[in-house]
Formats: sequence, C-alpha cells, structure tokens
Amino acid sequence: MRYCLHMTASQQQQEEAAIPFQRVKTNAPIKIRVFTLAAIVFAATLLFTFAVGIVALRFTSRVDAERSVGQRLEETGAAVEDAETSEHSYFLTANDRYLQEYRRAVTQLEVEKQILRAQAAAGELATSAVENLIRHVDGKQAEMSEVLQLQAKNGLSSAVAALQNGRGIQLTDAIRSDIEKQKSAVATALSKTMLRARMADSARVLAFVFTIVANLAFLAWADVRVSRTARAREAAILEATRQKEMLGTTLASIGDGVIVTDAAENVTFLNAEASRLTGWNPKDAAGQPISKIFRIVDSTTRQPKDSPVKKALRFGAPTGQINHTLLLSKSGAEYPIDESAAPIRQPGGTPFGVVVVFRDWTNQRRAEETRSRLAAIVESSEDAIISKGLDGIVRTWNIGAEKLFGYKPEEMIGKPITLLLPPERLGEEDFILGKIRRGLRVERIETVRVAKDGARIPVSLSVSPLRDERGHIIGASKIVHDATEIAAARETLARGREELEHCVQERTLKLQEMVNELQHISYSITHDMRAPLRAMSAFAEMLMDQASESRPTPEEAQDYCRRIVRAARRLDQLILDALSYTKVVLHEVPQSPVDLDKVVRDLIDVYPHLHPSRADIQVEGALPMVMGNESYLTQCFSNLLGNAAKFVKPGIRPVIRVHAENKGDVTRIWVEDNGIGIPAAAQKRLFGMYEKLDDRYEGTGIGLAIVRKVVERMGGTVGAISEQGRGSHFWVELHLVPEHHDHDDEHDLLAASH
Repeated sequence: MRYCLHMTASQQQQEEAAIPFQRVKTNAPIKIRVFTLAAIVFAATLLFTFAVGIVALRFTSRVDAERSVGQRLEETGAAVEDAETSEHSYFLTANDRYLQEYRRAVTQLEVEKQILRAQAAAGELATSAVENLIRHVDGKQAEMSEVLQLQAKNGLSSAVAALQNGRGIQLTDAIRSDIEKQKSAVATALSKTMLRARMADSARVLAFVFTIVANLAFLAWADVRVSRTARAREAAILEATRQKEMLGTTLASIGDGVIVTDAAENVTFLNAEASRLTGWNPKDAAGQPISKIFRIVDSTTRQPKDSPVKKALRFGAPTGQINHTLLLSKSGAEYPIDESAAPIRQPGGTPFGVVVVFRDWTNQRRAEETRSRLAAIVESSEDAIISKGLDGIVRTWNIGAEKLFGYKPEEMIGKPITLLLPPERLGEEDFILGKIRRGLRVERIETVRVAKDGARIPVSLSVSPLRDERGHIIGASKIVHDATEIAAARETLARGREELEHCVQERTLKLQEMVNELQHISYSITHDMRAPLRAMSAFAEMLMDQASESRPTPEEAQDYCRRIVRAARRLDQLILDALSYTKVVLHEVPQSPVDLDKVVRDLIDVYPHLHPSRADIQVEGALPMVMGNESYLTQCFSNLLGNAAKFVKPGIRPVIRVHAENKGDVTRIWVEDNGIGIPAAAQKRLFGMYEKLDDRYEGTGIGLAIVRKVVERMGGTVGAISEQGRGSHFWVELHLVPEHHDHDDEHDLLAASH
C-alpha cells in the first residue's frame, strides 16, 4: 500500500502546500475526461489497425500452410522413392544397411500419411484425393513388403520376377500422378491466397497511416481543450481542504499502522494501529525521531535495519521491505511486519515528509511457517503425494512421486491423473472421484499404476478430499505407497506354496515308485531265489538217496556237489545284486566331481575278466570329469564293461570301445562291443529287474537295472542301440563338472544333496 500525502509540521507548510494541491485536483476531472476520450480514440484506431493486421496475418498464415501442404506432398513422394530405392539396393547388394534405410523410409511414409490425413481433415487438401493417394501408397508398401518376403523366402530370382510384373511401376506412377494433381491444385490455391495477402498488406499500411493521422489530430484538439480548462484551477482549493480532512480521518481509522514524519524524520502523526504496535501513544510520539518510535531489526540476524524514512528521503521514491523484519515495541513485544514508505511532496517539488505504512504479519507468518513445514514434509516424503482437482487434473507433484513414477513435476502438473492408470483400470478414477465428491476417504486401495517407462508398479492408495476455507470440496490429496515389495512377497509365498505342493507331489511319486520297486523286488526274489534253492535241494536229495543205496560213484557225487555250489553262488550273487539295487533305491546319492577316466581305467586294471589278455578295451581320449558318486559309477561301468566282455559268441575275443561326446553341460559315455547283440523285441525291457535275455550266459538279470537306477539317481539317463548278431552300443548321459566349480562349490553341492 502506498500513500501520497500533503501533511506538514507547521501551519505555514500546510498553507504552502494547499494551493498547488488544490490546483492539481481542479484539473484532474477535466484531464481525466480528455485523456479518457483520447484513450478511447486511440484504442479504436488501434483496434481497427489490429483487425486489418489480423486479416493480413491470416492470409500470410494460409500462404505458409499451403506451401507446407505442397512441401508435405513432395516429402511423401520422396519417402516412396527412398523406400523403393533402398529396396532395390538391398536386392542388388544384400547389404542390411539398405534394408534398414528401407524400414526407415516405410516408417516415414506412415508419418506422412498421418499428416496428410490431418491436413485433409483441416480442409487443406481434398479428402478423396488424399485417400486415393494413401490407397496407392499402401498398395506400394504392400508390394514392396511382398517382394522382400519373396526374396527372404525363395531367393533373389523370385523377388526379381515379382518386380518385373510391372505392378510396382504402375503404383509408383499412380502415386506420382496423384501428387502432381494435388500439387497443381495447391499451387492454384496458393496463387489466389498470395494475391489476397498482398492486398491485405496494402490495407494494413493504409490503416497505420490513418491511425497516425487521426491520433495526431485528436492530440491537437485535446491540447486546446486542456488549455481552456486550466483557468478553473482556483476552484480546487475547497476540494483540496475537504480531501485533506477525509484523508486524515482515513489514516486514523485504517487497519494498517501509519506513521507520518517531516523532512527531519520526526514523527508528526501516529494512528491507532501504529500506536498499538509501537507501544507509543500519539502525544508522546509527536516530535520524536522515527528511529526511536519505529525500531526494526532483521528477524534472522537480529541486526538493526535501516529506517525506511531515510531511504524514501534519499531516493525520493517509495521503498518497502516485506520479509524478515521484526518491530520491537516499547512494551518489549515483537511483531513480524511488512512495511513500506513513500515520500510526501508537492507536485514537481522536493519531499517534505514521509508516510510509513506497516502491517502486523504475525498470523500470516505462522500460516506461512505451517505451510512451509507441511510443504517440506510433503517434498521429503518417500511416498508419492499428489493433489488433483475434481476434474482429475494434477495440481502438485512431490519428489516421492517423481522417484516412483519417473515423471518430473513439469511433466505432470496440469495433466490428467489418468496418465498413470493402465487402460483396464480407468474406471478406478471415476470411483475414487465419486467418493471424494461425497466427502468420503478412500483407504489403502491396492492396485497398479504405470510409470513413465511403461513399467507397471503395484501401489497402495489413500485418497482424502481437499476443502477450501468455506469447507467446499475442491479436490483430492492422494498418497501413493510403492507396494512392489509386498506384491513380490506375496508372489514369493505363492511360488513357495506351489513349489512345496510340487515337491510333496514329487516326493509322493518317488515314494510310490520306491514302494512299487520294492514290491517288484520282493516278488522277484520270491520267484528267482527259489530256483537255485530247489536245485540245491534236489541234488542234495539225490546224493542222500544214492548214498543210502551205495550207488553214487565219486564222479557223480562230485558233479552233484559242483551243481549245488554253483546254485549256492548264484543265490549269493542274486542276493548281493538285490541288496545293491535296494541300496540305490532307498539311500541318498551324494554327488561330487568324479574323474571318469580314472574310474574306467582302474576297472580295466583291477577286474580280471577285463584284463588285456582276455579282452581288447580301447578308451579313446580322456574321459571327462562328471558330477556323480564314484562308488556307484564304478558299479555302473563295471556292469557295462563286464556285460560287453561276457556276451560274445564262443571263440570270439571281446573288442570294446569307450569314448565320450560332450553336448553343452552334459556328456554321453559310449560303451560299444562286438557281442551277440540284443533282439529288437527285447530292447524295451532291457533295463528291467531280473531280465535275462539269454540263458546260455551266467547272470542274475539285475545288473542293467542297477545301472539304470544309479544313473537316474545322479540326474542322468541311460540307453542302448543294438542289432542282434552285430554288437551293442550302450550309452550313459551325465552332467559335466561346471567350469567355475571349486572346492567350496563341491562342499556346498554335497551339503545340498544331503
């Protein structure tokens, strides 16, 4: 607030100030009327000039728009030619760079088609002509895409044949014809528009000339009118006196504090509000220096501040300080204030006093501090805090919202909040605003919002209505909490539950499989073990019968005893193999890196029937390190090598070849022999329990079943390829030791397996 006052410290100054003040006031109504009329005339002429200029600008804009239309048509044709040229270059060179240029040209064509449709919608081009051109362009794109597909699928000859059918040339010619026709129409319209634009420019120049002449004439008339009314200035004395009295009454009753000083900075007037804030009554304050009555300091540093009266007198212009000013009252109270000072002067004269106006800012300061604290809390919150109007437009956007969604405040303020909603959840905003309009809160809705990068973020929303000072709902405040970790925890629990259920199912199936196998073993043992027992019993009875009759010769007795011994050994081996199989089925198989090359070569050295004197065994190359159990792998390959050496025709020397094939992290170990082979019908049950395919050879029929179970328990597979009479090729697939495997990995893997 600024006041320009004519108040003096003495009656003489008041009288000196009265006459000039009165004369100025006398001229004021006349000057106001004259200059109001001048302003009206000037505004009217300016408006006329502006209207003419607008017309000229519109024609100029139309010229630019029509030129832009022609340029856009040329760019469309250029994009078609670029795409066609890049396509042909790609066919000739097979260079992917031309294919990329072709794709960029096709993308540009899509942009050009959209712009052409927009220009047609704006009336700048004929809609039918644009659609016809776009139809030809689409046909050309389809033809080029078809040729590219033929080239990729059937080779260059098919693409060249497609090019030579003439369809592409016809489409290109049609596109050029469409563009030329539209360019011709645009050129015709452009010529007419440019003619109108030149006429509008000429009219604008004439309007400027008319405006200048009209205003100069009116200013001359106004000057004469003001001169005639200057003689009435004397009548302003009474008016000036009345206004002075009115101003004094106003200053005394105004709600702001007002202090008036003379040129010596001594107080001459103090209104009631100024008396309350300074603690001085008007009588005691009269004649006192302003620095004694109006003591102000910086609210931050507590240092005294310069008197506003000194500044107003020094600069001869209004001054003011709005922030960080404290007024120290005579009573010891302190008031935050904003203050301003203006010099009091005669028209055209030097200042002869100063009026200081100030206001108690205590309530406003508290409100500002409260707002600042709340704003700081909002800005520093890790949660996204957003306010919006009832129209869904974002009003505020804190740093938490920026971190969560990736949008900066300037990117979201003024934009609809629905930018954050996925398409299938747009109905949520209507639901939320509906509750807000009814004055209801929305508590912790768990939903999904979309970040700037397109990522979907699980969030928890709480929305409250915002009210103005009259209690009317004007918007909503939204707190958005990132619920990614909660959602992830739920997903983890769900996955854990599924994995647990899957694990239980697997364990149940394994237990069922083990029970079934144990039942099969028990049935097989019951059947197969009785055969050697019956043989032993029969031969023993024969010995007893013949011994009672004194019939058996020594040779017969020895033969019976040998058969009993063989049956006993076969029974013992059958029991050992059954125990081995049961151990593999029931016990865990700890795994660690195993040198398979060492296992196989040790077997060849230790087992007599694998000795070079009895079989030719070739281990090609070094067998790899695998993950497994060395004891079980020894049993597995002793069975495979033993079978290869055993199942050969009489008189044939066993020839066995062992080699490995690595495939990624798996190796396949082959054991190939020149044995009797396996019939095709028997290969399906080859790895079953108690499967003896040829009774001419000794064996329990459990060995290959043990091989299968051992390999499966180590996570591998086993198989065979054979043809009767031409040998067999057995293979075992096992996992290779990872390259980064070290001692700690081995320890961890062993612990995990246990």
